[in-house]
Amino acid sequence: MHRVKADIENIKVKSFDGTLINTFKCGKGPHKWLLTPGLGTPVYSWRYLFEYFNEKMTIVTWEPRGLYGSEAPNDISRLTVYDHMRDGLEIMRQVGWENEKFVTGGWSMGIEIGLEIYNNKPSRIVGLALLNGAFEHVLKTAFDFPGMYPILKGLLKTATAASPLVNPLSRYILSRHWTVRVLENLKLVTANREFFAEVLQEFSTQNFAVYFPLMLELNKHSAREILPRVQVPTLITAGTMDRMTPVSSAEFMRDSIKDAELFIIPNGTHYTTIEYPEIINLRLEHFFRNRVFADSWR
Repeated sequence: MHRVKADIENIKVKSFDGTLINTFKCGKGPHKWLLTPGLGTPVYSWRYLFEYFNEKMTIVTWEPRGLYGSEAPNDISRLTVYDHMRDGLEIMRQVGWENEKFVTGGWSMGIEIGLEIYNNKPSRIVGLALLNGAFEHVLKTAFDFPGMYPILKGLLKTATAASPLVNPLSRYILSRHWTVRVLENLKLVTANREFFAEVLQEFSTQNFAVYFPLMLELNKHSAREILPRVQVPTLITAGTMDRMTPVSSAEFMRDSIKDAELFIIPNGTHYTTIEYPEIINLRLEHFFRNRVFADSWR
């Protein structure tokens, strides 16, 4: 994290089942955000967010259990969205936010974790930032193509079973210099190529033997019933080129959450936070200044 020009403290948090979760406390501002992690999201991918809000916010985030610097649980079945939610609640407690008010939510899988945290601690949450993700069964809406859902599930189950082979192969492919060019040609990334390549290098170091089961567990989860219960300001973002979590998912959340805002990024893919960080940061600040921290934002 030495490449990030922001105040960052690395903390090891022992979660509810004894699993050590690699946690980061970033910034020194008065406004708080429990930034829920995406599936396999390297913390470095938030570089521009950390730098932009360093003086105005204190942001706490973590690496999902089993990935990067966080331990895998002894009970490998403890990889569900509810387990990530409980990690977030324990982190909240250990950083001293148990009685504090804060924003939560994050990118991709972070949407579902954030909604579960809101559902568990609604009196603590003052706003939700739901960035480019789905609210349920992510494989059902990914790559909208007839018959794709069972294919994706089958591929992930096969990859999980073959993880001793797939793990090094995935790391090799993702660390190649030509991988970003291939993703560009497939329209899976559209901008900020150099930074995306740096993030992809970080992404390639994770444990894919845990990553694939995590995705299968994520696919089982639904936060649909939580949406109409949300009573705090909510910002939802989506990219018009997102093939993994389409705009229709974001529109459903907007229509289901009272007074939610939807911000659509033209030409943005699933990775708009990496492709267009300046646009995302400006929109987040507008949301925080006008709807969440209107009385205290400076």
